[in-house]
Amino acid sequence: MLCFFREVIEKFAQVGQAKVIAHQRWEDMARPLYEMEIEGERLAEFHPGVGASLAAALLEEIIARGCRKFVACGGA
Repeated sequence: MLCFFREVIEKFAQVGQAKVIAHQRWEDMARPLYEMEIEGERLAEFHPGVGASLAAALLEEIIARGCRKFVACGGA
């Protein structure tokens, strides 16, 4: 799940529902990749950054890690 609401992802981590499984290292910062379990299924989630090119590059890394289905959660 690409979640544009960083505070939502961090809240899941704070209450123990999500754990960091990797960091995607970029020039501006290390971006954590989280994992949650929902109804027996694994769900990866991350903040895709700002801008299409960064989001696309991060998504490419997630695909390389084995993710195959995606949902984007954001606001406008």
